[in-house]
Amino acid sequence: MRGRSTSSRRAFLASGAAAAAATALPAVAGCLGRSAEILRLSAYERESLPDSVLLADPTAPTARFAIDYPDRYKRDRYRTLIRTGSMTVLNYQLTYTYEFGSETREAARFVVDVEGSGEDVENAAESDATYYRVHIDDQRTVEREWWEFYLDLVDDPPADAEGVTPPIESLSEPDRRIVDAALGAVYADRNPPIDVGGDAFGTRGPLYHEFLDADDSTLVPDPPFEHVRSNDRWFAARAEQGTATPTETTYSVEPVANTRAGFEDHVRSTLVRTDLSPESLSDGERDVVRTAVRTPFYEEDLPMSASLRSVMERLGAGEHLPADDAFELGVEFDHLFATVDGTAYAFDLSVQP
Repeated sequence: MRGRSTSSRRAFLASGAAAAAATALPAVAGCLGRSAEILRLSAYERESLPDSVLLADPTAPTARFAIDYPDRYKRDRYRTLIRTGSMTVLNYQLTYTYEFGSETREAARFVVDVEGSGEDVENAAESDATYYRVHIDDQRTVEREWWEFYLDLVDDPPADAEGVTPPIESLSEPDRRIVDAALGAVYADRNPPIDVGGDAFGTRGPLYHEFLDADDSTLVPDPPFEHVRSNDRWFAARAEQGTATPTETTYSVEPVANTRAGFEDHVRSTLVRTDLSPESLSDGERDVVRTAVRTPFYEEDLPMSASLRSVMERLGAGEHLPADDAFELGVEFDHLFATVDGTAYAFDLSVQP
């Protein structure tokens, strides 16, 4: 078993091509085909598995744009989905698909309608609540002619350059949010910032989607200032109109329960595959599960041990596992749920270099 090596990765998601790629789980195309040596099994406690897959608050999901949709619109989409059984939206993820071996699966996500209102009620009692599973009926890339505002890193500003420093009080509140989002795109938890000037349209900064009115913005077509200064760095303010490619998704819902208790039973019966409590395991299986649960993860070198393979079989992934010489970097088996000593866990097997 190996020790833990931690790496953090955060990326600013602007929209367009970046958002289209982000509507699925992590992309692995750049890793496939490379040599794989280590198998890593992680376990994540789900104190309340039903709550972890329930979208009870319509405003909680965020649009895959730099600037989120307004809450009133998200509530309207939620109500429409429940009342009509279907709704279509751009760059808005209520559920998603993920690769599981050779299969494509849909993540389990649910919404709730309390007393037929379509509204969220935090502690809905649930004798009068209907629960629905969300499905993706159709997903496609569409084209929109939108404006993009971004900040182009300037290494050597002119000697007479003048710049504004956020917050820019002369701007409207929506425009200040756009400038802040543009700064987020160039920093994205990085210091020094990155140069986005040569990147593709739609990935450099915030896009003016349907709820950002370009006609009401002073930032387009010509920003009222040439430069923005932040952390002793200079950026040229740019606005450009072009073709964005957001993802349009049509969702549908399937009723699964009309009480909270019924919903919890449905989640456990459909998602939890097995019990991995110590008394039900062999010594080898017990070591695998104990390590995954009590430490950051369990690791072993390929070829896969009989104990790890047995645990994966109990989790329902056995028939999908490739041969030892066919594991590739980027392959992942997740969304595997089991109970351990009465507590629900989500298990994830990944392949490491």
